[in-house]
Amino acid sequence: MKFLILFTLLSASVNLYAKRIAPPVVEPLVVSDDEFSVVTTTTECKTPKSLCGMTGLLVSRKISTDTLNWKIELYTQAFNPKMETDVQSVFPKSLKQVNEAVVEVTDEKGTDYKVDMITGSLILPLKSVVYPSKKTSSPKTKKR
Repeated sequence: MKFLILFTLLSASVNLYAKRIAPPVVEPLVVSDDEFSVVTTTTECKTPKSLCGMTGLLVSRKISTDTLNWKIELYTQAFNPKMETDVQSVFPKSLKQVNEAVVEVTDEKGTDYKVDMITGSLILPLKSVVYPSKKTSSPKTKKR
């Protein structure tokens, strides 16, 4: 009986560790007649060798005409198809106006992206970030 209780507790803690909490809610930023919002797109892993992952985008729209001003890719997170995607996902964490011409997005890994609000050009970093897929741990073999 003690073994069953211990096994249940251990397996429950492993399941809790593997799941992630819900991603942060990042509200759109409205400046004058423009709305800035962060969007993520996901490509699912359909086969073990397929390219899959998540992309973080910053989108600017003109509110009065509901037209797209610009859209820029901030980062890409490649997924390892052998692992659950929810533990590999990277979501935007915050969106704020830094000054009259710059908006800043921070992702869950702590990377800051500064974007020109008029042109949609990435100021910092100089190009979008590519996070490589996570490695799965392989069984260790004993040397003989």
